[in-house]
Amino acid sequence: MAKTVDVPHELREFNEAFNKLGGYRWDVAEVFHDLLDFMIACWAPHGDKELAERLKRKYKDDYHYLSAMMAALLRCYNESFKKRNWYDGLGTYYEIIASRSKSSALGQFFTPEGICDLLTEMNADYVNPPVNKTINDPACGSGRLLLSFHVRAPQNTHFACDIDPICAKMTAFNMCIHGVRGQITCGNALDLTSDWRFGFEINRLLKFGIPSIERINANQCAQYHSFEQMVNKFKEDMKAKNEVITEEKIQQKIAEKIAKQSAITGQLSLF
Repeated sequence: MAKTVDVPHELREFNEAFNKLGGYRWDVAEVFHDLLDFMIACWAPHGDKELAERLKRKYKDDYHYLSAMMAALLRCYNESFKKRNWYDGLGTYYEIIASRSKSSALGQFFTPEGICDLLTEMNADYVNPPVNKTINDPACGSGRLLLSFHVRAPQNTHFACDIDPICAKMTAFNMCIHGVRGQITCGNALDLTSDWRFGFEINRLLKFGIPSIERINANQCAQYHSFEQMVNKFKEDMKAKNEVITEEKIQQKIAEKIAKQSAITGQLSLF
């Protein structure tokens, strides 16, 4: 439960609605996760009837607070967009409740907005911003870096990954609201072929004026196929050099490759 004094002014209406469920009656982390699932389902082209029925059974007469929270959050984003180019209200609120929660399901803090904009300044040319590139963040948190980069260079495809399901879902929502086109994967960015959990296609229908979040499987995930090809190439090279192939060596090579990627080559990463 977040106290009003700890919450920025623009998030106080949302905080009031959130505390109706995430106060004393339900676990804060549980409510936050359910809210993310609820909001993602609302942006799915066909919804998620099974999820809706499960949440109705769980919260009963309090189920309507989920829609109240989403409405308050959308109003917050709308007002914030009048003052700034991008906004991560969801990540900001998560940091607040994480700092006060004893739950092991919460506890991450994200790159400050000013640092995200600084990294964008370093990677995106004002005069000739990258166009039709693949922008990738393999440890995306709530998606702030991609949001900042999208404002500067909107004509690109963004791919995000995070091992934390809460982070992956926050990024999916943030990308959708900001009109960012791409995919978000939940899994280990150093071992996607063994640890791919779930993914979303973001704003595929935006060309028709419809913001959308659609679930995808591994075969539909561009990051998964790219990772698979990269691993196979590393194994072929190591085999040709008679090197001993181990998972540790493969992950080290992957980490080195990701660290060298930049927006100039079509990749942006905070890894």
